[in-house]
Amino acid sequence: MNDAAQRLSDRLEAMLAPVGPARFFADTFGRTPLLLPGSAARTGGVMDLGELNRLLNQTSIWTARTLQLVLDGRAVAAEEFCRLAIDTEARDVLRPVPRLVTTWIRRGATLVLNNIGELNDGLAETAAALRAATGAAVQANLYFSRQGRQAFNPHFDTHEVFALHCHGAKRWRIFENRTDAPTGRSVQAAAATGRKEDPGAVREEVTMQPGDLLYLPRGQFHDALASTGATIHVTFAVSVPTGADLLRFLAEEGVLDPALRRDLALRPTRKRLEAAAGPVADRLAAMVRDPAFLAALARHLQTQAPPFDRYDLEAALAAPLRYRPRQDGGLRLAEDGGRVVAEGRSGRHVLPPALVPVVRWALTTTEEFDASALAARFPGLTGEQAAQAAESLVNLRLAEIV
Repeated sequence: MNDAAQRLSDRLEAMLAPVGPARFFADTFGRTPLLLPGSAARTGGVMDLGELNRLLNQTSIWTARTLQLVLDGRAVAAEEFCRLAIDTEARDVLRPVPRLVTTWIRRGATLVLNNIGELNDGLAETAAALRAATGAAVQANLYFSRQGRQAFNPHFDTHEVFALHCHGAKRWRIFENRTDAPTGRSVQAAAATGRKEDPGAVREEVTMQPGDLLYLPRGQFHDALASTGATIHVTFAVSVPTGADLLRFLAEEGVLDPALRRDLALRPTRKRLEAAAGPVADRLAAMVRDPAFLAALARHLQTQAPPFDRYDLEAALAAPLRYRPRQDGGLRLAEDGGRVVAEGRSGRHVLPPALVPVVRWALTTTEEFDASALAARFPGLTGEQAAQAAESLVNLRLAEIV
């Protein structure tokens, strides 16, 4: 396990202590709410009041979409706390104005910061640890609330909730009812009918302190109310892929299949559609069992849960570049008037004599290497020449940087 993977493993262990990841995902995840008592290791480097101020004062990163205000169950209109500005790509945006935002907060509004999971190392590591454990998309949202003013009425979320309490104290109520596997589309459909779901009676009431973690499965009714002057919690929203994701991807891939692009029926009637639907259903069933389709779906879903990756310029400058073989450039060597020529997708290149044995070796090797390993393997190369040779292998598409 490399250093980054170990950090994520340690972060997940601290987050789910004392239950532990194995037991949590076997017994709790997707099943039942769970409150895990406070631990300083959970909030370390994630969020406190000073860090919240630091992030807010990076005013150019906030817009009416990423910074929102909610008062007594209703969103405050963006025009009430934003003004027109120009973003870094010269586009018009509504940018929150600190004076107006703080005025609304003083009036009791809850501050909501959306999608902040990459804004510091603690947030990024926590989100990445959950992504690594679940293979799911993870979004971090922050809620800053004042005592006695409730932002949201009893509600449920369409994702798994990991609420990490960071400042002050907040009372949470968990209700007895849970909606079955809700999605954004199912919630919209229910709202269109005017049907309101009943949260039921309160099954549990907890007051969260800094370091506490509350897990709520998707669809679980809950609400929260600040118990002290100001509170901060960060919700890590974990969106596990669903059957609806498969259907969306199937629709995208289906248009590439001629059998699914053909007309269903002229003057469609129920009888004609029944006859036409059978072959379509058979083709769809074959697609979802096709290993190539499932591999493409897996790659698509992995883009929603990217691996942990952070800048560390000091470490990058200190560590030597490492390379691994890459032999997809169709490179071949040829003799031309006593010179060795490399021909491939990167073009036609006359190789310096000292580079020829390195290229011949790179065409057959499977081992990773760095410049010092090349210098040891080819004693005729100085350290600087070995570094240049490694870069040449990258340009020839015979190697890539790890």
